[in-house]
Amino acid sequence: MKAAIGLLAALLMLPVLMIGAATSVIGGGASGFGGAEAGGPVADIPATELRLYRAAASRYRIPWSVLAAIGKAECDHGRDPDPSCSHPGAENYAGAGGPMQFLAPTWATYKVDADRDGDADRWNSADAIYGAANYLRASGIRTNVPQAVWAYNHSAEYVRDVLDIAERYRRAAAAAPPTPQAVEGDAAALAQAVLSSDRIELRPEAAGDVRSGRIDGRLLAVLLTLSQSFTIAEVGPFITGHSQYTTSGSVSNHWVGRGVDIGTVNGQLVRDSSPAARAMALATARLPARIRPTEVGTPFSDISLPGFFNDAAHEDHLHFGFDG
Repeated sequence: MKAAIGLLAALLMLPVLMIGAATSVIGGGASGFGGAEAGGPVADIPATELRLYRAAASRYRIPWSVLAAIGKAECDHGRDPDPSCSHPGAENYAGAGGPMQFLAPTWATYKVDADRDGDADRWNSADAIYGAANYLRASGIRTNVPQAVWAYNHSAEYVRDVLDIAERYRRAAAAAPPTPQAVEGDAAALAQAVLSSDRIELRPEAAGDVRSGRIDGRLLAVLLTLSQSFTIAEVGPFITGHSQYTTSGSVSNHWVGRGVDIGTVNGQLVRDSSPAARAMALATARLPARIRPTEVGTPFSDISLPGFFNDAAHEDHLHFGFDG
């Protein structure tokens, strides 16, 4: 009977929680879906975990602050001394394990091999955080935040706590300007998001370059931003497989991790007759200044915009690059 009364009370609380969520956690700006514009550092969250929360949120287009709040509630971002939080194979009394406290059956359905090492491991921080983001999206977080948090843990108190923490994180991130270290560190999160994206198909050598950490974060941000509107395939080379010098004899931006080539857009080979490639090329001119490429090589001789160029070497691919 107590359990039934508790469940009824919890259900009655959900409409109140929905109102709070609708006016705060998903209220826009840094609180919106996707982690790329999430703002500055948050002192309570370790830098590595913060980058993973933001990258996973960007990948699944969910509120990063809610994902991070669940990470706080479950295992204090992996710092909880309970063995189930960090010791591979260890589970708590309910059978949950890993920093996001997945039950084995739930993990089997929503697991993600985020670091692409061939093993989706619920005790691995990257895999667990991406798996939680996947689960929250499947639970409807993009339209009903409290309901998705409830799906994660059937407790009205848990939902209230998570939404409170999420709002605190959202406000802290919005108030804190990004430090140079945070901006530089974002490259790791961006790399993980690119590797995990189902809208970006990297050539094997290109994937290796991304994993190596040698690719400029701005270039990764360009790919992720464009992938929200286009599917991008035959991505590469970045560094590996490209010559050190351009045809004019200068050092190529590819060689220093600031250039990439793209062969297919929306399933169409990049040619001067490809409307998808033309649309994506033009979309780069509308990117925010901080991630707008200074080089855009295309097969389109009729496009005359700053940084755009066309020559015989770029008739079958798009090239994006940054000078310095």
